Amino acid sequence: MLRRRALISVLAIPFLLRSASSAEVVITEIMAFNETKVADEDGDFPDWIELFNPSDQAVDLDGWYLSDDPENLVKWRFPALSLAGGEFLIVFCSGKDRRNPERELHTNFRLSSDGEFLALTAPDGHTIVSGFDPAFPPQ
Repeated sequence: MLRRRALISVLAIPFLLRSASSAEVVITEIMAFNETKVADEDGDFPDWIELFNPSDQAVDLDGWYLSDDPENLVKWRFPALSLAGGEFLIVFCSGKDRRNPERELHTNFRLSSDGEFLALTAPDGHTIVSGFDPAFPPQ
């Protein structure tokens, strides 16, 4: 099977995006097959998710979650971190589980290039603010 190097832009495929409101943080891009596009501080090329705060107000991400498991919406918790209005944030999905807000963030899971469930969950641990359900498309 030929592997495609693809970047999923949620803005280009809004029907896959589930978002509570336009004032919430949204997943704008994902890369589940990163070989050369964005390197982390270790020089590796892990999968990544880009978040965006479309509002003009900062959002405190402390206690928010990312997950690739619909049965566990609280798989990886954000540290105390604020995302300013109009600001983007890259979170690597490397399995390295790094939560230091002064450094790059890395989830405790990786993404599947075959496509899978992905969610950004509010601090209540139940409300999916942005994501792909049942799955983002294969890359």
